[in-house]
Amino acid sequence: MIKAGGKIFVLILLILLAGRTSLGIAQTGESVKIAAIFAQTGAAAPMDKEAFEALRWTCQRINRQGGVLGKPLEVLEYDNQSTSLGSLTAGKKAIQDGATAVVGASWSAHSLAIAHLMQEAKIPMISPASTNPALTKIGDYIFRVCASDEFSGKALADFASERLNAKTAVVLTNANSQFSRDLAAFFIDQFNKKGAVLWEGDYLQDASDFSQILEKVKSLQPEVVFVPGYPRDSGYILRQAQNMGVKSTFLGADGWNYLMTEYAGSAVNGHYFSDLWHAGQPNPKGKAFLEEYNKDGFQVKISLAPLAHDSLMVIVNAINKAGTMDKAAIRDAIAATMGYEGVTGNISFNQFGDPIKPIVILRFENNQPMYYMTIR
Repeated sequence: MIKAGGKIFVLILLILLAGRTSLGIAQTGESVKIAAIFAQTGAAAPMDKEAFEALRWTCQRINRQGGVLGKPLEVLEYDNQSTSLGSLTAGKKAIQDGATAVVGASWSAHSLAIAHLMQEAKIPMISPASTNPALTKIGDYIFRVCASDEFSGKALADFASERLNAKTAVVLTNANSQFSRDLAAFFIDQFNKKGAVLWEGDYLQDASDFSQILEKVKSLQPEVVFVPGYPRDSGYILRQAQNMGVKSTFLGADGWNYLMTEYAGSAVNGHYFSDLWHAGQPNPKGKAFLEEYNKDGFQVKISLAPLAHDSLMVIVNAINKAGTMDKAAIRDAIAATMGYEGVTGNISFNQFGDPIKPIVILRFENNQPMYYMTIR
């Protein structure tokens, strides 16, 4: 027969069962709930792992410093399964769980699915890495802390014409990618103001033989070739271009990264791409973040970790400034953010929820992407 001690045990058990997995705190009392919507399964999961790790680390540090408005911060973790449908499902669950704000996602297609929900529910959302220009146009509750494809495409065109002194260009577009098509369009429009895009060719994502389009590139002899693709397709293009004797300088955008060498080998060296952040850029706060993050056993391979950190910190900063958990007041405080010193640079938002901040240009040297310059 169970007496008083048994009742206490059952009560404790019920409390534990009622809890949910969270990042950074024990389940004690009322908390400030921020949803993190990224991929734990599927194609985006290897990259998105860095976002979850950074958010756990940031949450723990915030709670060690007293939390938010005297309450513990709780980051609720959701798997969007690397799909738009999974992102929609995760967004609905975050709303049901009482999230005050959302950090996510990384891929633009996933963020677009979430953003419509959050705008309707009037829940502030910040994407760390979604660059599709349409995202922040969904509504006034949607923000990002990274440059958009429009900014990056135009900045790369200016870099090609002004820093590389290029007068001619060819653009090779991944026909399966809206990201690639958007960047190509912005680059072409901007580059044609000072030079001439001789030809725009396209290819399929799964292609592995690019000899046909590279023969056309070789015959045109452009000074630069813009390839707004991903590591596999762009890496194969660089390798085959070198083997075919193409002498042009190649440019990429933030779809390129250190994985390029798996497909291009040393053919990457001497070519440039833009990114949303790099450890080599001159930013004392970024360097301090890296030192502390690495000391705790974490590595930053791509820009997603520091961008996720900044996204959460902007939300926490806005909550503290608003002095309330009212979502409309938090949205207003995010929108009013001016000169916030993030690890990826100073963050201010324009009227559309896009950050007023630079991108970086990286150059491959000794098979590694190295900081080259900042473009504002």
